[in-house]
Amino acid sequence: MNIRWSVATESAVDSSFFWGYLITQVPGGFLASKFPANRIFGTAIATSAFLNLMLPGAVTLSPFVVILVRVTQGFVEVSQVPSGIEFFLETTVRLSVKYGPGP
Repeated sequence: MNIRWSVATESAVDSSFFWGYLITQVPGGFLASKFPANRIFGTAIATSAFLNLMLPGAVTLSPFVVILVRVTQGFVEVSQVPSGIEFFLETTVRLSVKYGPGP
């Protein structure tokens, strides 16, 4: 498939993920602290994967649709880092209590 976009359009598409990511930094951290980490992390991964599957179809429609999908991916993926860290810490503590040295 040969896509003829200008340099400005390509730059907008390339940076659009980070627009969504940057805008929702604080709300994403709040969301990750408010709800169970495994649900937030799993939902974010599944939603981002679904949006990624939509990209080939979005490319055939217009650059604006691609930008919209990428911004939405940024909105969704912002909560992955705090919830991933929370999930890792929960799992590590649980395993260390279960299999760690006794008193």
